[in-house]
Amino acid sequence: QPDAVPEKEADELLGYDDGDEFGDGFADDDDDDHDDYEGHGGDTGGYALSDGEGADGADDKAFEDLCRSHIRKFAKGAEKYAVETNLSRRIGTWQSRLAPKLEEEERRPEFDIRVYGKRVIDAAQEELEKLSGDVKHAKRKGCLTDAETRKTVSFGSVTRGCEQYEVCRLFLATLGLANDANVRICAEEGKVATPDSFLLELLDPDLRQPMHNYFAPSADEGAAGGPQDMEIG
Repeated sequence: QPDAVPEKEADELLGYDDGDEFGDGFADDDDDDHDDYEGHGGDTGGYALSDGEGADGADDKAFEDLCRSHIRKFAKGAEKYAVETNLSRRIGTWQSRLAPKLEEEERRPEFDIRVYGKRVIDAAQEELEKLSGDVKHAKRKGCLTDAETRKTVSFGSVTRGCEQYEVCRLFLATLGLANDANVRICAEEGKVATPDSFLLELLDPDLRQPMHNYFAPSADEGAAGGPQDMEIG
C-alpha cells in the first residue's frame, strides 16, 4: 500500500490553498491590508479626518480675518472721528468770530450809493463854506489873495466822525462822483495822494439821475407814436 500523502500536500496537489503560510493552523489573509483598509472605508475615514482638521483651520483663519477687518474699520472710524472733531472745532471757532460781525452788519443801514454820494457833496459844501468864511476873514486882513483861495477839501474832513464801515462807503460813493464829474480827486502839489491825505475838488453839486430813469429818444418816439408798419414791396 503506497505511503499516505500528507493532507497538506494533497491539498496542494489538488490546487487547494488553506492560506496557512505560518503553520499555525489558521488561514492567513492573502489580500493586501491596504486593500482591506480601502474596502472598509479606511481612506475615506482618513480623508474625513483630514478634511475636518482643515475646516477648523479655515474657520480660525476666517475668524482672524474678520477680527482684523473690524480692527481696521475701527481704526479708520477713529481717525475719521478725530479729523471731523478737529474740523468741527475749527468751524466753531470761525463761526464764533464771524457770527457777531454778520449780526452787526445786519443792523447797519443798507448801502445806497446815491445817499452816500449826497452826503459827500453836502459835507464838501459845508467844509468849503467854513473855508470860505476863513478866506474872507483872511482877505479882509490882507493875508490871502484870490489866487491863494482854496477850492478843495480833504477827504478826512468829509468823513470826520464817521465809523470805519461808513468811511469805506463814502469812499466808494466818492469814486462814483468822480466818474460822474461831480468831484475831482487830487493831491496837494508835490505830494502823492494817499487815503488819508487826498483832496476833493467840488465841480458840480447836482447829482446825475440814475440810469434806470433814462430813456433814449428812440424809445420816447416809439412810446408816443407807436411802431410804424413798413411795407415790403
